[in-house]
Amino acid sequence: MLSPTSVTQNSILNVIPEVDYPRLFENLEIVDLQFKQVLYDVNKAIDYVYFPLQSVISLMSVAQNQSTTEVALLGREGVLGVPVFLGSHHTDSQAVVLIAGTAARIERRIFQAEAQRPGILRERLLAFTRTHFKHLSQNVACKSNHLIQHQLARWLLSVYDRVDGREIPLTQPYIAKLFGVRRASITDAAIKLQAAGFISYRRGLILILDPVGLESAACSCYQIVKSMFADPHHPSATSHPTVPLLTA
Repeated sequence: MLSPTSVTQNSILNVIPEVDYPRLFENLEIVDLQFKQVLYDVNKAIDYVYFPLQSVISLMSVAQNQSTTEVALLGREGVLGVPVFLGSHHTDSQAVVLIAGTAARIERRIFQAEAQRPGILRERLLAFTRTHFKHLSQNVACKSNHLIQHQLARWLLSVYDRVDGREIPLTQPYIAKLFGVRRASITDAAIKLQAAGFISYRRGLILILDPVGLESAACSCYQIVKSMFADPHHPSATSHPTVPLLTA
């Protein structure tokens, strides 16, 4: 059985009492997720639900021509398994590991049974699901309203908030693919952020030098989304008040 202290990095598992959910903790296992590992794919059966601990996951929209664009990030603030919670065994999006690291996973059928019982787990999952859909809507509005430079600053901060340390092991071409834009667009934006002293970039490694300065270059969506996930029960919580969604 996993000890609750093994999974305190995850905001949802952090507040779940083991005494009330022994079956949940008995069936959770810690796994190492690898960069670019596909956890969910379009119209494929979902086998496991994941609670990220140190890993970060990209949720991808897949077009008819099979091109993909990131629509949201997911880390230790939540759970990869909203479709299962809502009663589905499949998903219409793709989930790919962005930052390698650990996660706690559980078989779909066990998670589904535990999540349907009245109690704090169901309450936390309902709250996360509501916030998750707001997050998706905010990202759509962001892509339509803000310059790439501001989007990149916001996105880098969002990854930074979900990892330990200042290093983000990603290349500019891969980030461009996630954004669905030309590599030159990301390169130009990164050069400006580096010239300002907010980041440095070399050999596929982005170093966040000045998070406060980087926030000044980010669009307002950064604080809007961060406030959505503010959690008084988790050490990474912020004190910023929730603000309305940006309207397109």
